[in-house]
Amino acid sequence: MTPIDDSRFEALKAAGNLPSPKGPALAVIRLTQRADVSVNELARAISADPAFVGKLIKASNTAATAGRRPVVSVGDAVSALGISTVRTLALGFSLVSEYSKGACPQFDYAGFWSRSLMCAIALQAVVRQARILPPEEAFCLGLLS
Repeated sequence: MTPIDDSRFEALKAAGNLPSPKGPALAVIRLTQRADVSVNELARAISADPAFVGKLIKASNTAATAGRRPVVSVGDAVSALGISTVRTLALGFSLVSEYSKGACPQFDYAGFWSRSLMCAIALQAVVRQARILPPEEAFCLGLLS
């Protein structure tokens, strides 16, 4: 594996070519970096973005185990998925919505991002039940599959 060229990375960052989250997603990412963040505080920040609320609740119900009642609130979704997954989803959904068009007009970017995120959520749910590796690792594997 080739090491990252720091000067190239800094040049890309300075040029603004690296995607970064904005608005509520950025607030969620900042909050989740704090060790003392509460579920209620995080739920309030997430509630500022209705589209993210819908996607988060859908994701938490996709990951829900059999026999559980459906997740219908932001706080329950945060509790069900965990803070690290919520942070990852905030980043992912933000990048999907901000950067849904790429250099190739024939490529289905929205479909690609959606399938990647749903695969990540599904694999994470399976791994939580099977307990064969950390759920966060499974999420990354699913995302990159």
